Amino acid sequence: MRLKSIEINGFKSFADKIKLDFETNITAIIGPNGSGKSNVADAVRWVLGEQSAKTLRGSKMEDVIFSGTDNKVRKNYSTVSITFDNSDNMIPIDFKEVTISRKLYRTGESEYFINKSTVRLKEVKELFLDTGIGREGYSIIGQGRIEEIINGKSEDRRVIFEEASGISKIKYQKNESQKKLFKAKDNLTRLRDIIIQNEQRFDFLKGQSDKAKRGIALLENIEKAEFSNSYKDYNNLSVNFNKISETLEINKEELFDINKEFETVKLKIAPLKEELDKITDLVEINSTDLNKISNKKNEIKSKKDILLERNKFIKLNNEQSLNFKKEYTESLEKINSEISEKEKDISGKELILKRYIFDKNKVKDELTKNRELLSSKNEVLDKLSLEKSEIENNINDLETEKRANEIIKDNIQKKIEENIEEVFKLNTEKEEFEKILSENKFLLESNIQKVENITLDISKTESFLNDLEIEYNFLNSQNSNANNEISYKSKEVAMLKNYIRNYEGYGKSVQDLFKLCDKEIELKKMICGTLGELISVDEKYKKAIDTVLSSNLQGIVVHDDLEAKKIIEKIKLNKIGRLNFFPISKIFSKREYGNITDDYILSFANEIITCDDEYRNIINYFLSNTVICENLDIALKLSNKYKNKFRIVTLDGDVINSWGSISGGYKSNKNSFSVIGRKKQLEQTLSEIKNLENILSENSNKISKIKLNANSSKEKLINLKNEKDDTNLKIDSLQKLIYKNEFDIKNILDKIDEINNYKENHKEFNLDKEKELDSFVEKNIFIANEINKINSEINEIKDSISKLEKEEIVVINNLDSVERDINLLLNSKNILLENKISTEDKLKLKENELLDLETQFKNNLIEIDNIEKLVIDLDFSIDELRKSIAYNTNLKKKLVSDNEEVSKKYNELNEKSLTLEKDIEKNELRISNLKEQFSSLINRLCEEYSLTLEECEKKMELYKEECFSKDELKKLKENLRELGSFSYDSIEEFEKVKTELEFQKNQEIDLQNSIEDINKIILKLENTMKKTFVDEFKNINEKFSNIFKILFNGGEARLELDSDDILNCGIDIIAKPVGKKMQALSLMSGGEKSLTAVALLFAIFETRPSPFCILDEVDAALDDSNILRYVEYLKNFLTETQFIMITHRKPTMEMADMIYGVTMEQKGISKIVSMTFNEGE
Repeated sequence: MRLKSIEINGFKSFADKIKLDFETNITAIIGPNGSGKSNVADAVRWVLGEQSAKTLRGSKMEDVIFSGTDNKVRKNYSTVSITFDNSDNMIPIDFKEVTISRKLYRTGESEYFINKSTVRLKEVKELFLDTGIGREGYSIIGQGRIEEIINGKSEDRRVIFEEASGISKIKYQKNESQKKLFKAKDNLTRLRDIIIQNEQRFDFLKGQSDKAKRGIALLENIEKAEFSNSYKDYNNLSVNFNKISETLEINKEELFDINKEFETVKLKIAPLKEELDKITDLVEINSTDLNKISNKKNEIKSKKDILLERNKFIKLNNEQSLNFKKEYTESLEKINSEISEKEKDISGKELILKRYIFDKNKVKDELTKNRELLSSKNEVLDKLSLEKSEIENNINDLETEKRANEIIKDNIQKKIEENIEEVFKLNTEKEEFEKILSENKFLLESNIQKVENITLDISKTESFLNDLEIEYNFLNSQNSNANNEISYKSKEVAMLKNYIRNYEGYGKSVQDLFKLCDKEIELKKMICGTLGELISVDEKYKKAIDTVLSSNLQGIVVHDDLEAKKIIEKIKLNKIGRLNFFPISKIFSKREYGNITDDYILSFANEIITCDDEYRNIINYFLSNTVICENLDIALKLSNKYKNKFRIVTLDGDVINSWGSISGGYKSNKNSFSVIGRKKQLEQTLSEIKNLENILSENSNKISKIKLNANSSKEKLINLKNEKDDTNLKIDSLQKLIYKNEFDIKNILDKIDEINNYKENHKEFNLDKEKELDSFVEKNIFIANEINKINSEINEIKDSISKLEKEEIVVINNLDSVERDINLLLNSKNILLENKISTEDKLKLKENELLDLETQFKNNLIEIDNIEKLVIDLDFSIDELRKSIAYNTNLKKKLVSDNEEVSKKYNELNEKSLTLEKDIEKNELRISNLKEQFSSLINRLCEEYSLTLEECEKKMELYKEECFSKDELKKLKENLRELGSFSYDSIEEFEKVKTELEFQKNQEIDLQNSIEDINKIILKLENTMKKTFVDEFKNINEKFSNIFKILFNGGEARLELDSDDILNCGIDIIAKPVGKKMQALSLMSGGEKSLTAVALLFAIFETRPSPFCILDEVDAALDDSNILRYVEYLKNFLTETQFIMITHRKPTMEMADMIYGVTMEQKGISKIVSMTFNEGE
């Protein structure tokens, strides 16, 4: 088996897809620190199943995915594939080439593949057991692994020896057996727990079964006693009903006579009341008018007083305003005088300021001239100094050239002729390279643009695929829910059809009648249906309606009494049993209670029933006297509030009857199927199934489209990624080619420049150069004299500038002083001007105020005169209204007296009428209560014993002769209550538990046998492991001792087990280099530790060679002499082991047949460059 290649994409710093082929025995991976070369070893660890992010030098597993740079976006997944040549079938699968792949998404999902087939991590691990390959093996050795071997605990060091001794596979089998053993023991424990529970249930159910048998006997006697006593109660209720009916008729006749007289008195009341209201309204109108006029008179009097007060205030304000006007005038004159004085002072200061400004400008101009002159002199001096320096350099150059020229003068001409021919050739070659470079750059730019376009397409395609996956998952989830719902509703439809077809839930008599109808069509035409199937009601109220209608739901609705008679004859003839019939033409609704509004009443029971209009009277008959409320607490409140006026039923089915009795409690839903609205429920369920099937059909079409889109998009994505990888390879190739072309062109240009420079540098030093040299010497002397002269002039100018700067400071100080004085005077003047403006505004305001006060005073005098005239008119109107009120008040007293006499008679008759109505209502209520008691008596028995009306009547007739007193019935119920609850199913359940217990005890025996077999297998595996480990450990120890002596040029070393427990003990390493005492590894130097670990690894390789080994900078700590011995010994394993070495060391590189270089042309992105060596190179 050989390692053929590694493909890495998006792993750590390898942003783009790269492939490393390993066709030679030794491959070296080199590169500077931080370039990402150790990421290759990490990639191999990771693909072989490494689960520790810390081992992979990260904090979390997501860190292995390329995280992006400033110029490249991050990757959303990482993938590594490692390919093996399995020609020798060392890997136990039937493939000549095996590829292991691992893919990790940024969302956390991880996938493993063997030859592109998805597998579990467990299967990858099993593939490499006892080969040395794997995350726990010794095929990948890094500096961290060396540290673990040398400095780790003796127990941790054991793992590598188990792999080397070949017991890893056996240990794996032992662990799997132990898991099976644990699972079997766990199953046995749980089974024994179940057996204990079933044994307890067995004892318990045995008692329950016996109890159920006693309970059934008691129930049979209670049923006989109930029906016997109910028959007697029914007869007593009939007697009371007849007495109350006679009293009710007498009360109704008396009420008729009183009502006749009451209407006569009632006719007199209306005219009297109308006239009294008219007079009362007239008195109120007059009184209102009188109040309004009186109020108006008082208002205008108050207004007059206010106006008089205002005029007094105006006079006072007028005097004050005149005084203020005088003060403002005097103040204004004084301010004008002060402003004139300030203006004179400012004029004087401004003259002084002008003189100082003139002096300042004069000094400033002088300074500017001198500074400019100084600057120009400095520039001249700089130019002369620079020119002098250049001349001196030229003199030196010419003298040097002169001396060199004399030496090489003889060979110049010959060399120049040779160079001309070479330059021509190089120029021709340069033009060809430049043409190739231009073509390659164009190709590079087009490929880079192509990669950018492909990357954009990949991003869009991945986003589109992600959207499709989300939609696909949503539709699948919706379909799954819809299928479950259809399955459930289909069962519901089948159940409802069966109920409707067989009249499930109805009495046997009803079922037999409809079976007869199937045979006789004429009989079927007479029947409208059962009351239960002709009505429907909201699910919320179904329990309440079931309770109040009870057995009436099983009543047969027919058109008239003749049809009922014919059907009864038929059922007598066929001995079907007794049935209730509801003829539509004979049944009319009971008394209506009007619009009773109460927040506690949810509805009258008849109002929530949905049915055809022809059946409405039947519903009203049974339910118009019944209201529905939320719970029993509210029902009790309503019963007390309305004095048992109607029957009340709660949503839970508790009932308060109109005569005061209450029925309720727990009612089991088991085997109780409502017969109400089954056909409507069936239609609704079928409609829901159809809607769900439509949704399924739509979703299926959508899913088909999604699959087509997804397949085409996946294919497109694969093609795009392959195209991108190919283009990236082209870009890499072109970049290398361009770099080589540019390098070649640069070399040519350098050669041309070298030749041209040679020609220029070796021109003959002629007479012109000689004259030029003399000229430079004379010019140099002249410039030196000029520089001295200019330096003298510069010093004079600097003295003049210093004097002028002092004069400028004096003038500026004087100027600042005068400007401050002028500013102070201007501020004072501005303040006076502001005061002047303010005083003028106040004066003008007071003048306007005086004019306004005079106008107000005149207007107030006119208004006072008008008010006095209006008061006289109002006094006259008040007298007239008082006379009218006195007359109408006397008339009203007389009408009130007449009205009181008539009302007294009206109230007496009304009281008598109300008394009789109460008596009538009370008797009607008693009759209604008696009817309710009749109904309740029958309904209670029907409900309690799940009987139809005719079955109930039949049982009462059957048991009427039974001699059970109420005390005996009570005693039977007490015995049943003492017995407690029991289950009819307990007998059957007891038999079931008995069977289960026998089966479980047989299972217990099977599990015990299985545990014994597994323990034997584990013992056998442990014995094999001990023998194999001891033999191989001795072999490794012997080889380690020999290799240590070779690598250290002497010394001693050995391996020791730290306890007698062969399968779990740690392994200690004892070493003694030459010239040292036997000591622990922790006291050795870094190089000695590394070489000792290498000796141990070489011993393991000799014992059980691994097909390949990655050595990650194992040689880093070795010195030059040790590394040579390390390299030399490594060659011994080349026939059996393939080595991939990540290294910095030259001796290690030299033994490699192939070298991969890892670089970072872009920050954070690793690139691979390869180099292969032929023999002899």
